[in-house]
Amino acid sequence: MWFEANLPLVLSSEAIVSAFLLVCAHHGRALALDAPLTARFRDHLTPLQQVVREFWGYPDVSLSEPTGEGQRLTGQLAPAFKGAALMFSGGVDSFYSLLRGPLAPDALVLVEGFDISLSQPNRTNVAWASLQAVANHFGLTALKVATNLREHTLFRSVDWGVTHGGALAAVGHLLASRYSHILISSSDPYVDPTKPWGSHFRLDPHWSSGTTSLMNVGGTHFRAEKLLEIADEPIVHENLRVCWEGETTQLNCGVCEKCIRTQLVLHFAGKRERFTTFATTELQLLEAVRALPYVANKNSVNRVYRGFAEANRATALGREVALLIDRSNRFYRKQALKKSAVGRIISKLRY
Repeated sequence: MWFEANLPLVLSSEAIVSAFLLVCAHHGRALALDAPLTARFRDHLTPLQQVVREFWGYPDVSLSEPTGEGQRLTGQLAPAFKGAALMFSGGVDSFYSLLRGPLAPDALVLVEGFDISLSQPNRTNVAWASLQAVANHFGLTALKVATNLREHTLFRSVDWGVTHGGALAAVGHLLASRYSHILISSSDPYVDPTKPWGSHFRLDPHWSSGTTSLMNVGGTHFRAEKLLEIADEPIVHENLRVCWEGETTQLNCGVCEKCIRTQLVLHFAGKRERFTTFATTELQLLEAVRALPYVANKNSVNRVYRGFAEANRATALGREVALLIDRSNRFYRKQALKKSAVGRIISKLRY
């Protein structure tokens, strides 16, 4: 496992534990360290693992560390503020945290090897140029960290939806020499405290240590609401990047589900044409909706697609979105039946 960056990084036991704690929990394995943890980080492990048990049913991880000064300290205070770094993908959540968040960052951080793989250097270059433009616009430091963590054999044995919060925390601890506060943008609002997700407002702060405070920010709004809050900002028009699955050297492919969903929100508000990072015409958007077999996330259907279809039922795009909702509902019913059938088989085998 390796990390590299355009600034000095500080390896610590906190970074290692953040990266691999949930992986060890998933496999029921212990984790041995060769340097002690700070007391504040160790104190947070109990409530963190309580949430992990609630979310995924994982057992607590047995941690062994050498004796040292860090183990004798108790009740360690939060670190004094010396700068804040925002994990910045260029997406809606990131831009909302930058423009409307509770703490103004001093630096923006792009991690190569997370949502853009190491095998896609052209996409990384485009995202990095965009981040530098945003950082320069606000007078902030642009940081790029590259890592093979997501490709690590052990790490990739667990779903990224479980592990990505710890991975972001690991990068945050590596930046401890310059930044005491690491800002991680919320994916879901604070009104849903029980939805399991690797980066969560109930998990992220518990990765904090005596040198680094992890903050989950922006959970006061749903993503569509965030998008409309920042939709009049020219810097967002020129740099918004929501696409993570499209094979493109542009910021957005325009036709994947996340690109479609984002454009529908903007189209509904009459602001889609302002966004130069989407080259899709209305006809291409309609064809992309028609080609999408279903929307995997039922919440997205209820919060974005359904409202758009109802408000635009007289238009061709609105009718195509309604048909997409029907296809998605059929998919959900099939999944429920399959799950029920598997459950009945397991029950018969067990009893």
